[in-house]
Amino acid sequence: MIAPGAKAATLLRLQDEGYRIPEFCVVDAAWMCEHLARAQLEGEPTPNWRQLVRDAAVSDALRLWLTEHVPDGERFAVRSSAIVEDGRDDSFAGQFGTQLNVTREGLICAIREVWASAFEPHVLDYAATRGVDSNVLTMGVIVQRMLNAEVSGVTFAVDPVGGRRDLSIVSAVYGLGEGLVSGELDADRYEVDTNGAIVATLASKKRRCVACADGATMIEVVPVPQRDRACLEPSEILELVRWARSLSEQMEAWQDVEWCLLKGELWLLQSRPITGLQHTADPTTALSLWDNSNIIESYSGVTTPLTFSFVQYVYSQVYPQFFRFMGVEQSLLERNRDIFQMVGLIRGRIYYNLLNWYRALSLLPGYAVNAHFMEQMMGVTDGLDVPPPTVPVSGNRWWRLIKSIGGVARSWYSLPRRVREFHALVDVTLADFSSARLDGLELHALVTRYRALESELLTEWQTPLVNDFFAMVFFGVLRKMLTSWCPALEDEFQNQLLCAEQNIISTEPIERLNELVGLCLEAPELVDLARRRDAKGFLSALADHPEIATPFEALRSRFGARTLEELKLETVTAIQDPTILAAQLIAYLNAAPAKTQPFSSEQHRHDAETRFADALAANPLKLWIAGWVLGHTRRLVAQRENLRFERTRVFDAARGLFLAIGRQLAFDNVLGRTRDVFWLTKDEIFDFVRGTAVDTDLKNIIATRREIWAAYPEANVADRFATHGSPYVGNAFDLEIEDRHEIGPQLDGPQLKGTGCCAGRVTAQVLVVTDPSSVTDLAGRILVAERTDPGWTPLFPLAVGILVERGSLLSHSAIVARELGIPAVVAARGLLSQVRTGDVVTFDGSTGEITIDYRAAELAEVQA
Repeated sequence: MIAPGAKAATLLRLQDEGYRIPEFCVVDAAWMCEHLARAQLEGEPTPNWRQLVRDAAVSDALRLWLTEHVPDGERFAVRSSAIVEDGRDDSFAGQFGTQLNVTREGLICAIREVWASAFEPHVLDYAATRGVDSNVLTMGVIVQRMLNAEVSGVTFAVDPVGGRRDLSIVSAVYGLGEGLVSGELDADRYEVDTNGAIVATLASKKRRCVACADGATMIEVVPVPQRDRACLEPSEILELVRWARSLSEQMEAWQDVEWCLLKGELWLLQSRPITGLQHTADPTTALSLWDNSNIIESYSGVTTPLTFSFVQYVYSQVYPQFFRFMGVEQSLLERNRDIFQMVGLIRGRIYYNLLNWYRALSLLPGYAVNAHFMEQMMGVTDGLDVPPPTVPVSGNRWWRLIKSIGGVARSWYSLPRRVREFHALVDVTLADFSSARLDGLELHALVTRYRALESELLTEWQTPLVNDFFAMVFFGVLRKMLTSWCPALEDEFQNQLLCAEQNIISTEPIERLNELVGLCLEAPELVDLARRRDAKGFLSALADHPEIATPFEALRSRFGARTLEELKLETVTAIQDPTILAAQLIAYLNAAPAKTQPFSSEQHRHDAETRFADALAANPLKLWIAGWVLGHTRRLVAQRENLRFERTRVFDAARGLFLAIGRQLAFDNVLGRTRDVFWLTKDEIFDFVRGTAVDTDLKNIIATRREIWAAYPEANVADRFATHGSPYVGNAFDLEIEDRHEIGPQLDGPQLKGTGCCAGRVTAQVLVVTDPSSVTDLAGRILVAERTDPGWTPLFPLAVGILVERGSLLSHSAIVARELGIPAVVAARGLLSQVRTGDVVTFDGSTGEITIDYRAAELAEVQA
């Protein structure tokens, strides 16, 4: 007879494996399903399942087993064995009935009771909450010879609560195990590690559960001498752990084993998977710290597989080059190559593997100082005091240090030349990657072109990283210098010194848009289309105005890739869709009268320089040193922003290549449409082209991936969290959402505090923006956002101030706001949970203080 249910199936398997198990028989439930089906076919009403099983006859198999194997006078344990029971995800623990110490005369009744327990209301409620169809609650029943145990207990092959896979847990009580399972009795606890070391925590076991002479069970008092003694000998504990570990190997799942001890012999009663262990990480395994500070500026929200695979590859390739260029010896990089896996993907979102960033930085001299500078640049709020360990190499550490310092010095002195050469290299290389040059190329040729992009640019990416490193260092040194030498000046003084740096490329699109506004104001037809916000009509009408269309196309050609989420390959840019740029121009036309800022970044800078010189006038040497550091900080920060634009151009070239590949695959019916290519990884695409793909059904891969990704946009994910072992097993990523606390009007003092990055005090209504492409009117308002990227830049001049929840002093929004002279605060934690569109807010771009003056609803009442 085939036993229904996981519990019975497991007992049959363990019996075949030779484990010591009390004799048992299984009462099959197939007849119940047959009876129900027959009733439905005959048009009868669906029977009452509970009444049906109570009236059922016991199977002939049980009668035969009782006759042949069980002597008169034996007692029985009657247990459930439902199909859905004892699974890895759903245990149904304690839901079904169990009858112990049942006499032969009471066996029929006990079987009926256990059988009927499958349809109790609480079981049906449990099944509904777990998403289990109640129609599969078919119940089998195990009838097992009852052992009047001296000691009973449970062994967990691994720690079910703490998650440690190197630790087994044994719980034991005197008497039957019913008191342990119910939690009524105190139990001894034994922790056993993989080396066999036992740590015992003994309970005072004053009571135990025993079998009654007339059936059922009772609680009795334990004799005083036994109460504080261990239930088990060390050899018995180790044998139980060996059982649990061995069973786990056989079942390919960590096991929860119920057992008993009688006359010196251990008996196995049942074994099942430890439910929910997949939701508990092992704290002894490798730690990873995930943080989306800084990277959220480039990759906000959910990212497609192609973008992540491309980004992950780029990071793993360019950073070893950077460290080698900075003088770190190749053998040290090889021994630590795993640390250059610097990004990860969690629920479709890209995160920094922050510990690897610290490990990588520790390969360079001056970690104690540079780590703090890195945290400032990346906007990391909670840093590490001690670097995570790296793998050392043999040899003289002082010699390695000298070589590394030499590499840093060489990089510094060659940086200006290398920046010029890098810009020229990008210009020359990308000239071969226009869409016109890709048209008509077959798949292998497109892949070859991509490899050329990698070899010509991605292997030469040291220059932007070297510049970032020195920008990080000089920015940090300047801040420390000002704090130490000019303590009378406020902390935010550094931002004013960095205002109005010229030649930052991110402001060029704004200047060109303003020039186009002047031209469009001379064309009433375009102004009318702009007021109607008809981007398509506006774009079409440009054909009749070549004096506007020509600079418009020049702007699109130069900056068309600079858009919202520009580093996501799946992003549609103005290169592919010119209406995006037309919509930006329309926004400028509609805001033309209000776009002039009341603040002067040049004046802020001049005033700051005057105060700076006055503060150090008594010490000319310090003034010269600080001025030298300031000058280089300004240059490096500006270069950082300009080199990031080159990254945008390279990513756009890769985007064009992958779109061309997707188009070819769509023509060949390998993909449903061109943009499906973004749902594949880089290696999946290239393996398919060159004949090394493991799975060639790309449409099926994409359909499955789309289904998985569909839940990610609404997933609750924290900005920072730690994981152990594989991040995807047993770790939690959820953000603890705090309730929004309503703040009344005109409270004393600031309610929020961020990092001021451009001076100026502003009071205005706020507009919370989640999609900058949908913004129609920012005039006279404060722009509020969770984060920004370079694609937001055209919105900045339209606002009177900028508040950003994420970011740092070296983030894009801070640099551009300083350049434009727009008061701004970044890294204002909790901003979006407190501020809503229409609220009136006052903020200080120097101190970072933000005060909510009026809620939108309260303001409406006042105005009414």
